[in-house]
Amino acid sequence: MKISFEVRVRLELVAAALLFSTGGAAIKACSLGTWPLASVRSAIAAVALLCFLPEARRGWTWRAAVTGVAYASTVITFVVANKLGPAANAIFLQATAPVYLLFLGPLILKEKAGLRDLGVFGCVGTGIVLLLMGSGTGVAASAPANVVGLLSGVSWALLLVGLSIFSSKDEPERGLTRRGAGKSFPFGF
Repeated sequence: MKISFEVRVRLELVAAALLFSTGGAAIKACSLGTWPLASVRSAIAAVALLCFLPEARRGWTWRAAVTGVAYASTVITFVVANKLGPAANAIFLQATAPVYLLFLGPLILKEKAGLRDLGVFGCVGTGIVLLLMGSGTGVAASAPANVVGLLSGVSWALLLVGLSIFSSKDEPERGLTRRGAGKSFPFGF
């Protein structure tokens, strides 16, 4: 039985969503320490990209190395934040990347922020404040995890900027291209 392209893409999207949504719980359940776990996650990603994207094996540049460092710091800070505190906090704080993109976009990519961007900033910013100003016994204990989670969001934003730079160099009309991802992620290993 042959699966249509549309069905295959939807199934891949569901699989990706399942993997992303269980990442925090899987990190909590894993008995490996922070560094070995981050290394294994990076190694799996590097091998997959090298196998599935021929672009990942060609033309590495200093831009690819810098973007790869952003990827590596994203993986490491996400794992550390998950190990130190609540997985939900780590996931949410990494998802604050749009806030940092609002500042990095005009600064590095020469993009203008629009009203929609400011709305996202307001919503995500409010969530950050509520999360960090919460009360309870676990909030103070998870302060280091929250700082690392915020750093994870910053490094995720830097990774997206790096990928965007690749896309503008390779194919400006396509956004974040496979070529940019393929060239950058192996350096995170």
